[in-house]
Amino acid sequence: MRRWPRGLRKERVLRLHDHWIPNLAPSLNLLTAYRRKLMSWNDFVSAYREEMEYATPRAYIQSIAAGAFGETVTLLCWERDTERCHRFVLKDLIEKEVQHLVQKNHH
Repeated sequence: MRRWPRGLRKERVLRLHDHWIPNLAPSLNLLTAYRRKLMSWNDFVSAYREEMEYATPRAYIQSIAAGAFGETVTLLCWERDTERCHRFVLKDLIEKEVQHLVQKNHH
């Protein structure tokens, strides 16, 4: 979530969960283009994956993956469409990074 949802108190959620990382949300420009139907879901996914290759999001993904061994990672979002949400793309990116770390540690 790039913006904190209205009506949801940060203190309550952050007490139950460890981090809020807005840098892992799609940029506002990307979200706006998708919501206004200026791009398809597939184009949105490609553009979001590109955004996640920037240094800051990449570092967060690597950090989450490094800490994910044997742990549950919960991704929250306010998106109503549960099938077309960036969190599923982010989940895939984190899982791929975990696989990369596992392969790296076995060699």
